[in-house]
Amino acid sequence: MEIESASISDLEGVVGLWSLLVEDQKNYGSSIVWEENAMLMQNIFAEAINQGDLIVARSGGIQGFVNFGMIREGMRHEYAIGGIYNLFVKEPKRNLGIGSKLLYSAEAILKSKGAEEITMEVLKTNLKASRFYKRHGYTPHRIEYKKIIKT
Repeated sequence: MEIESASISDLEGVVGLWSLLVEDQKNYGSSIVWEENAMLMQNIFAEAINQGDLIVARSGGIQGFVNFGMIREGMRHEYAIGGIYNLFVKEPKRNLGIGSKLLYSAEAILKSKGAEEITMEVLKTNLKASRFYKRHGYTPHRIEYKKIIKT
């Protein structure tokens, strides 16, 4: 398994994996609609590739990816913060250390860009993802609440 920076020729494959991620996240309460966001994500991933902020795991095709970047929007902080935006490994390749390798690679790049802290979001009911990040030294930081308004 090769872990390497994505190239623009990987864009279609990464968007395809993102569609699987979106479907998987519906099991945990996500309401993201794949079809209506595909072009937006293609543009986001293309920019991430150009900035060196997208890594793929490759073995006979793309088996997983992580995209990340320095957080520059919003309020100013006392230190530089990096973000992991999406990390996904295809189902048959999970639990083989690929996600860990992708995460370590993203962390190293974020550190080289000056990140002193790294954050990400995990859906509350996605216990597998929560355990994964906790095993890698991440701790819960913020709670987001939602309320569905029925008309």
